[in-house]
Amino acid sequence: MPAATTAVAPAAPIELRVDATDIDHRRMQVHEVVPVAPGKVTLQYPHWIPGTHSPIGNVYRLAGLQIHAHGHAIDWERDPADVESFRVTVPAGVTMLELDFDHLSSMKDNDDNEIVHDMLDVNWRKLLLYPMGVRASDVMVEASVTLPAGWDYGTSLRPMHGGAVDAHAPTHLDFPAMSLEMLIDSPIISARLVRHYVVDPDPKHPVNLHVFANEAAQIDVSDAVLAQHTQLVRQALALFGARHYDHYDFLLVVDDPFGVKGGLEHHQSSENGVRRNYFVDWDKSAPRHALLPHEYVHSWNGKFRRPRDLWTPTYNDTPMQGSLLWVYEGLTNYWGEVLAARSGLMPPAVAHGMLASEAATALARAGHDWRNLQDTTNDPVMMTRGRGLDWIDWQRPVDYYPEGTLLWLSVDVKLRQLSGDRRSLDDFAKLFHGRDDGRISPELYDFNDIVRALDTVEHFDWARYLRERLDAHDANGLLDGIRNGGWRVSYAEKPNEFARMQDELNEETNLVDSLGISVSSKDGMLKRVLWGGPAFQAGLSIADTLVAVNSHVYRADLLKQTVTAAKGGTGPIQLMVKESDVYRTVSIPYADGLRYPVLERTDDPKNYLDEILAPK
Repeated sequence: MPAATTAVAPAAPIELRVDATDIDHRRMQVHEVVPVAPGKVTLQYPHWIPGTHSPIGNVYRLAGLQIHAHGHAIDWERDPADVESFRVTVPAGVTMLELDFDHLSSMKDNDDNEIVHDMLDVNWRKLLLYPMGVRASDVMVEASVTLPAGWDYGTSLRPMHGGAVDAHAPTHLDFPAMSLEMLIDSPIISARLVRHYVVDPDPKHPVNLHVFANEAAQIDVSDAVLAQHTQLVRQALALFGARHYDHYDFLLVVDDPFGVKGGLEHHQSSENGVRRNYFVDWDKSAPRHALLPHEYVHSWNGKFRRPRDLWTPTYNDTPMQGSLLWVYEGLTNYWGEVLAARSGLMPPAVAHGMLASEAATALARAGHDWRNLQDTTNDPVMMTRGRGLDWIDWQRPVDYYPEGTLLWLSVDVKLRQLSGDRRSLDDFAKLFHGRDDGRISPELYDFNDIVRALDTVEHFDWARYLRERLDAHDANGLLDGIRNGGWRVSYAEKPNEFARMQDELNEETNLVDSLGISVSSKDGMLKRVLWGGPAFQAGLSIADTLVAVNSHVYRADLLKQTVTAAKGGTGPIQLMVKESDVYRTVSIPYADGLRYPVLERTDDPKNYLDEILAPK
């Protein structure tokens, strides 16, 4: 359980003023007034952040910290064992500390660049210090921000003063006092180019889509595409039967490289990033269309219903634990894909292909031998999150996302079978996530709560069923949803619709299920080498760049032609690769031709999968 909090909440709100106008230096200037009492005080920089499931406080981006009281400087000392904590001795008679510091965004294109020349992300968790030991829900904050002249913005916050965008003067936004918990959960994205769309015009619970880009063509959303997003809201409400937001705001960045950060959920909004041409080439970007549904589902699953060991009363308490991330993220991944299909955001063929790819990946994961699905839920705390891992099939980072999808599909199909098609996982969604309509504060749960809810929907030994799959050292049980849903995983010589589009979007040639490699279509760099696969056995790794195929300069189409020509055993495939300044040629005795995972119908007349994906 999280550590207890005993400090008294400040008598008055913290005043927080952020100046985000210094775009040239990628700097946000912070002025903060913190109510205190005389004596020893510790101010903390948020460290454990909901949604990231990991300690990513970025305190190294805080610079120039000065603390004053009544015009006099106050010394501070950093805790060497807890570097997000700043100790201050408050003199007698002092009731307010004034803090000034800068938050310095990265000057390079990476995960730390909240500011670029045309866009910025005001993430409050990086822009404040708060008193140690007080629940985040008990700390009140009056926040304001100044944005560059002419820049529009999107946020789930509603300013009480200011907000009008002036082409010649900075935009100033003042917000009413709110809890630190709500403030940190409510980022602002601002840009020169923004377009606002109404997704759900419900006056009591409106849903809006705010699109940010650095090119005008990137923010145009057609009526037909907007209608699909409207269907997403309708299908989600049909699924859950309740809302856990007053209003909801999708914040969507369409940009390279600022928009490649994926998504981060918040209770009444979500930060989402996609590459250029997301809307321009809408039909071609279908594999990405589950992103917004995924983050939207988190309003119910993750923000409202939250695992007990992932909740902490402050952002610096006992570390979060992810034992139920197969629910928090895995179930969300499942519903994200299902709602993408039900709303029309994702065509059925692409939805089938995505599932086929997830199943094939699970089957090929050599890491099952040593690491079960349950253990992968420790990855955020281990700080992996998939970055910098060279052998993902052996190390299997954050597999609770795709394998969680397969697990919950199996549960859904099992419910339908047990009940004679009278009940399904939709009933679990209403029971578990659709309670307390309008409630925004988290309601916590544990493994036994999941089991009880499933048992309420349909009596069965759900604890055993789930544990057999979570603790298994193979993916066999995870494929029950596909097999019992009237389908099977097979392999074809041509990629399914999802895989074909995915290769184009990623600019790669994915031959993982044949040669055991995925290759950059542009420069021949090996992006993935399957642990134990043919290329692995030949000695290749992602340190290699493919230079030539059978003595001919590498081209993506040539590589595929060569694999096809070698089918039946006409001889080994010769690949010349380069690692640093060393060239070498390897022989791969592979003769099974091109293989891409697909879903095939079985003889079972029952087609549960398409029933699940059909709109309600």
